[in-house]
Amino acid sequence: MLRQCLFLTAALFVVGAVLADISIVSSWPSPAQRPYGVTYDGSYIWVSCGETGKEIMFKCAPTSGSVVSSFKVNTTGLFGCAYDGSYLWFDALDEKLEYYLYRATDTGSILTSWKSPLPRTVGVAWDGTYLWLSSYFGILGWTTTTGSLLGSFDAAWRPTGVAFDGYYLWTAEYNQPTLYRLTTAGSVVASHLFPRGEPWGLGFDGEYLWATNRGGNGEVYKADFGGYPAVTPASFGRVKALFH
Repeated sequence: MLRQCLFLTAALFVVGAVLADISIVSSWPSPAQRPYGVTYDGSYIWVSCGETGKEIMFKCAPTSGSVVSSFKVNTTGLFGCAYDGSYLWFDALDEKLEYYLYRATDTGSILTSWKSPLPRTVGVAWDGTYLWLSSYFGILGWTTTTGSLLGSFDAAWRPTGVAFDGYYLWTAEYNQPTLYRLTTAGSVVASHLFPRGEPWGLGFDGEYLWATNRGGNGEVYKADFGGYPAVTPASFGRVKALFH
């Protein structure tokens, strides 16, 4: 009962705010083809690019997209990425074409890995306590950092990227210019038309959404969704406690 009351209080606070349409603040070309994931580490934007045979994580300057550093990921495919305050996470295909989650340093040293509990995992996000995974087969779930699936729910679309903004989850829809904003219980709060193409990867920097478009050479977008107070990444765990 207490959990439900806390959740309702938080939801009412957010829904009561004035929401603005999504607008593009800035953009820059992806550092390589097929940018599947994007995340923010507190200073830089990371972009995971999964062009076959060239699976690379790029550390980029937020304002210009200039590559600060990069490392090759020794996997068969590379998709979403996230940052947990200390380490990078990314989901990728191993040599047996199975989907794994990897935790790595910003120089590419793999610290841990485990098989994804969801089929065809293409997106990953960090909420301060748990990892959120999006499955191309229409599933969103949250796990511990050791891979234990704590819960999941179905989506009525094929989600690609996933992000957590301190209040809500955001996901993109495959082959559509659409973003969905959801509670962490799976209820859709709103759908938003993305003004530039078909987004794939999603990230959050405490104020803005970041998105990738993997079509052609791809682009990386900084997007303003407006509407409620910015939440710094350090407070994500506290906010998440209201929801779970």
